[in-house]
Order: sequence, then structure tokens, then C-alpha cells
Amino acid sequence: MMENRTHGGIILIDQQRYSTGDILGGLMNLIETVSAEEVRNQLFFLGGYIRAVQRN
Repeated sequence: MMENRTHGGIILIDQQRYSTGDILGGLMNLIETVSAEEVRNQLFFLGGYIRAVQRN
């Protein structure tokens, strides 16, 4: 059953796989690359943003 509700966005992370510093770096990367409007009503997996930081 779907309702017409909105949310600010959901971010998922595999907590056992990444260090706290990696998670913070991924969050910073997400904040720098995605606007608040783009995040609204979306589901993000932070792992891709962490890996992008690690590649640079």
C-alpha cells in the first residue's frame, strides 16, 4: 500500500565494511555532488561515494 508521502532521503551504509573516517568522507562526497532537492524521496547507498573518494 503506497501513500503520497515525501521524505528527506535515505542513506544506507554497510557499517561493518567501512571505517568511521571512510563513512565521513563518503558523506562529504555525497553532500558535494548531490543537491538537497535531488536527495528528496531517494535511496542512496553510500558505498559508491566512499569508493569515489578512495580512488582520488
